[in-house]
Amino acid sequence: GQDRRSDETTVDEVMTADPKTVTASEGLNDALAHMTDGRFRHMPVMEDGRCIGLLSIRDIPTEYRMMYERFQEMRQ
Repeated sequence: GQDRRSDETTVDEVMTADPKTVTASEGLNDALAHMTDGRFRHMPVMEDGRCIGLLSIRDIPTEYRMMYERFQEMRQ
């Protein structure tokens, strides 16, 4: 929404059209993988076809993210 007037901009003009999602029962590692690979910081959490929450990269402890990144480096 940068450089747009909030009173003239609709949500569908600035939102991701088909975002990656996770279910509440998926592992945190899967969510982090999607977020890292897709280079995004927020991801909808879905259950029964509806959004029940929004996972932010800030919700994942830094230590966990660092361990994930180190593991990915070791695999390459």
